[in-house]
Amino acid sequence: MRSDSHSPSHYFVLKADSRRFAVPIRDVAKIIPALYVTRIPDSPPEIEGYFDFHGDLLPLLNLRCRLGLNKRPLQADDVIVIVHLTEDIRLGLLADEAEGLVDAESLTKPGKFGSSDETSAVQKMESETQAQVFGDKDGIILAYRVSQLLTRKLMVWLDGLTDKVQGV
Repeated sequence: MRSDSHSPSHYFVLKADSRRFAVPIRDVAKIIPALYVTRIPDSPPEIEGYFDFHGDLLPLLNLRCRLGLNKRPLQADDVIVIVHLTEDIRLGLLADEAEGLVDAESLTKPGKFGSSDETSAVQKMESETQAQVFGDKDGIILAYRVSQLLTRKLMVWLDGLTDKVQGV
């Protein structure tokens, strides 16, 4: 089962531009070094390219670019988090660092017991990012379902890419 409406019990936390993001661990297939990435001509700016994962060519979504952060060239210590969009569709998320697994029970909602200003700020952040905002001892985490990271335009582009690769 992938990306259903049930709350995840664990999240996988990654960093991009010193900010922390998370996806449900149930959607994470593997974490690999970002070594060989091939550019795709005329691809959307959020797509860094594609990479070969055990014979499968997977598109690579640059989290920095997708989330409006400072884009930078690929670094030797960057990581690719391979995630399931659906049972049959996987893609890579390019991140600066893989922080690791976090138990959802250890996360708190910032502002939950704080001032109304703090609560309002968290609600605004959730509205603007379409993410759930959590906190832990290391700071704020924006948690996304994998599907939330893809705009409709990106989904259409990825569908077209899949058709080309499969020869449809």
